[in-house]
Amino acid sequence: MPELPEVETIANGLNQVLPGEMIKNAEIFYSGCIKGDITSFQESVKNKQIQGVRRKGKLLILDLDRDKHIACHLKMTGQLLWEDQEKGENFLDKYTQVVFNLASNNRLLFQDKRKFGYLGFFSSDELQQWDFIANLGPDALEITEQDLKDLIGNKKTKLKSFLMDQKMIAGIGNIYADEALFKAGLHPCLRACDLNSDQVTRLKKSLHNVLNKAIEAKGSSFSDYVDSSGNSGSFQEQFCVYGCKGEKCQHCGSILETIKVSSRSSVYCPCCQPFTDDR
Repeated sequence: MPELPEVETIANGLNQVLPGEMIKNAEIFYSGCIKGDITSFQESVKNKQIQGVRRKGKLLILDLDRDKHIACHLKMTGQLLWEDQEKGENFLDKYTQVVFNLASNNRLLFQDKRKFGYLGFFSSDELQQWDFIANLGPDALEITEQDLKDLIGNKKTKLKSFLMDQKMIAGIGNIYADEALFKAGLHPCLRACDLNSDQVTRLKKSLHNVLNKAIEAKGSSFSDYVDSSGNSGSFQEQFCVYGCKGEKCQHCGSILETIKVSSRSSVYCPCCQPFTDDR
């Protein structure tokens, strides 16, 4: 699933080309990817000008004129692709679920192999009141050390689960939780409330460090993720633990192990990330 760095990369790319574009119409090939009534969605987006694109957690939001918005959740395999008419690009394929035809004759395509992603049309008030938005925690890129301490409080949740809970911190998934915990030297099964002040500091720094490096690398591509131009990211070349079970730790040479946390596999170094209480 595209996480914060991938969604940020897509938003950054679309912001280079979409602002000022007018949506002529939307062709929908799979009704299940639209929240609400399909005809209403098509009529609502018609003749709307795109003002900009932004990220909210793992969600993409296209801001339109007249305080309207298109929200897009990519879920597991979703993609938003910009098709440049002058370059003769054509990304249309059997996985294309929605095509936004633009006044410039360029197109914006929503593609999704597994069909878990979705699009929705909202007014500004509706967007703010939408449960998905209202329940999001602070953004992982913006969270402060004090925010993190306050969120942790007395929570006995395992640290990996805490990081991936979008109501706690928005934007982190399996990849960057594993990588950040490794950088911070913290075991994924530690209880959040057992972290001391130094460990919280390390965790906050490692989160920001890992996420910013991943954004610089245009995200991680090892499955379906590509940016808005159809290009792969390269952060997977910098993975220290994610997907590296059985390999040697880059820091100490120990063999990386895996453990299940909330039904999700977590790879960690038993030496660099000991399951101890250092308080």
